[in-house]
Amino acid sequence: HDWGLGGTDFVYPAGTAPWVWPGAGYGAFSNPAAWQFYALQTAMAELGHEKLAVFKCDIEGGEWPLLERLLSDSRARTMLSRGGIRQIMFEVHFMPRPDAGLSATSARHPTSAALVDAFNLHARDLLHQLSGLGFVLWKADTNGVSPPLRSAASSPRSCHELYFVWRGAPPARGTV
Repeated sequence: HDWGLGGTDFVYPAGTAPWVWPGAGYGAFSNPAAWQFYALQTAMAELGHEKLAVFKCDIEGGEWPLLERLLSDSRARTMLSRGGIRQIMFEVHFMPRPDAGLSATSARHPTSAALVDAFNLHARDLLHQLSGLGFVLWKADTNGVSPPLRSAASSPRSCHELYFVWRGAPPARGTV
């Protein structure tokens, strides 16, 4: 296909695609030509899919706007909570703090630790929202060559492969 998945249905003219860590070339590059993006719901309708057995997402930071869109759209939340997607595989990129000593950054990388921390907390919250829709994390792998999140030698890495499986809506509080 000559289109990709994003948070909304939109054509980004050359040089205007939004940047999310790590982006193309750690933010050093942008789209050289127009890019067509579709929300997942639009792509599924376009392809005639009502359900997906597996949804794999490796879009270099674009996973966060896509996941945010899925979780904020009532139709998408309903589809997710009813098992419309059985497995979700995300490569996720948390943003390293400015003091991590990362050499591969661009002018688009935030210089405020507070902004980076807020980004990472929001990203973590998006992942937690999946559990409220019946998804269980069944496997997590760390990309050992990804940048560290902080400057400490023992700092966790910023890139992870996360695998979720839908197990059904969790029981309501007080019913177990």
